[in-house]
Amino acid sequence: MKLSHIALSTLLTSSMTLTGCIDQGKDYPNQVYIYSGDPEDPGDDPGTGSDLERKTIPNDITSDTTLDANFVWIIDGLVTVHAGATLTIEPGTIIAGKAGTGDNTSYLVVDKDAQIRAIGTATSPITFTSEIAVDGGTGAAGQWGGVTLIGNAANSEVTAYEANTAFVPGYND
Repeated sequence: MKLSHIALSTLLTSSMTLTGCIDQGKDYPNQVYIYSGDPEDPGDDPGTGSDLERKTIPNDITSDTTLDANFVWIIDGLVTVHAGATLTIEPGTIIAGKAGTGDNTSYLVVDKDAQIRAIGTATSPITFTSEIAVDGGTGAAGQWGGVTLIGNAANSEVTAYEANTAFVPGYND
C-alpha cells in the first residue's frame, strides 16, 4: 500500500474522531451530534424535529445529493453513497434511522471513492438518531444500524464489511 493512502486514511479517521461525538450530557443521549466547533459548548439542542416534514433518503445515491435542514431525513434499509457521488449534509439537519435488526437494519454506507460532507456548527449540529427518538420515544443504542465509511486502506486484518460483505476496502496490500 502506498504511504499516501495510509496517511489519507489516518487523516480521515482522525477527522471523523474529532468531529463526531456522543454527548451524554444532552437531553437526547445515544445520538451522534457532529460539530465543527467546540463540543464542550454545543449550543442549543436540535430537538426532535417532530414538527418537520419527513423525506426518505434514496437507497442508492449515485449522483451528488444534498440533505437540508428543512426536513427530517429518514434512512429506511440500506442507503449507499456510491463511488463518484458526494452526500452533502447541511448544518442543523436531522437524519433518523428506522428501527430494525438483521436484514431489516437501516444504515448508511459511504462506499470507497464516494464522499460525505457534513460540517455542523455548535448552534446547528448535524444529528444522526433513530426515528423512535424523533417520534418522542427514548433513543437507545441498537435502534438503527449507523453510518459506515468504506475506504481504500486495508491491512491483513481488514476483510469485507461485517454487516454486508458486498462492501470491501479498495486495496488489500
